[in-house]
Amino acid sequence: MHKGTSAAKQVAADRLDAVMREVLLPAEVRAALGVWVAGDEGAALAGAVGSGVHAVDCVPAHWAGIGPWPEVLGARGSTGVVRVSRSQVRRAVGAALDGGRWEEALVVPYVWGRGSRPWRGPAVLARILAHPATGGALAGAVAALISEGAVAGYRRLDGAVPGLGPAFFTKFLHFAGLAREDAVPGPLPLVLDSRVAAALRALAVRTGGGAGLPDTEAVARWTWSAGGWTPHRYRIYLEWMHAAADRLAADCPAWPAGRPDLLELALFKGVWKG
Repeated sequence: MHKGTSAAKQVAADRLDAVMREVLLPAEVRAALGVWVAGDEGAALAGAVGSGVHAVDCVPAHWAGIGPWPEVLGARGSTGVVRVSRSQVRRAVGAALDGGRWEEALVVPYVWGRGSRPWRGPAVLARILAHPATGGALAGAVAALISEGAVAGYRRLDGAVPGLGPAFFTKFLHFAGLAREDAVPGPLPLVLDSRVAAALRALAVRTGGGAGLPDTEAVARWTWSAGGWTPHRYRIYLEWMHAAADRLAADCPAWPAGRPDLLELALFKGVWKG
């Protein structure tokens, strides 16, 4: 069940989830993704494990006062732009986990995820790092991820630290999962943020409408809302993403096998828009 929902609403969501799981990606969406992955950008990302060459710009000076400050993010206080790739984030998170530096393992993907325009991000991150529950919650999430899998890691962080929502703690889980890939049972965690959810919402409207489900738009808006996703929704997300990526690998010659992370990035980039 979702937070604060009725049984009838959940039944409608379950029906839409079932139709999406059956259809996965409509033909025109698969075609658009196939064209993208065969192009220069998609091919470069497809050739790197964990979409490692995908990079964003960060400005260390925006994060003055944040500590610990990992070396991968550039010189503390620098006003220059530092370009940080997913592969660099993966290595930095792995090193922090190896040393039990839980807060540092969060800082790297958090700053990376905010990019060059962090807005209120530094103030929010400072409060997160200062909260007494943060280190234990992150450590517990990694332990749950390794012992039980991605959804257990998500459940451990859901609501655990004020200000740390799923759009950013799934980035932490994603890179922790990549860093501990051989030890994580089941599907690896993927990033889920408002942009990815918006792409899935558009797909849900199209898929549910095509199947003749009632009130599809309202159900899709609630099911794939802009945030606040429950562990149940995260499980549905992972199942759908892994199955859809498998379908793409079977249907699109250029799409690599076993790469739901590439689908997440394509949805984030808006390769197909409903």
